[in-house]
Amino acid sequence: MEEENNRQAFHDGWYFTGDRAYVDADGYFWYVGGRSDDVIKSSGYRIAHSRWRAPS
Repeated sequence: MEEENNRQAFHDGWYFTGDRAYVDADGYFWYVGGRSDDVIKSSGYRIAHSRWRAPS
């Protein structure tokens, strides 16, 4: 499992963290916020990390 996770994280020698960002026309990186893998699947729905809540 760990070997597969490493294989998925590296592309062309670059480590992909999953952080959401983009590069603008001038070459600047802009952090959008969150990570692409910060979701859980529940009953067929993908729930973002910002929606998680501990039970009261």
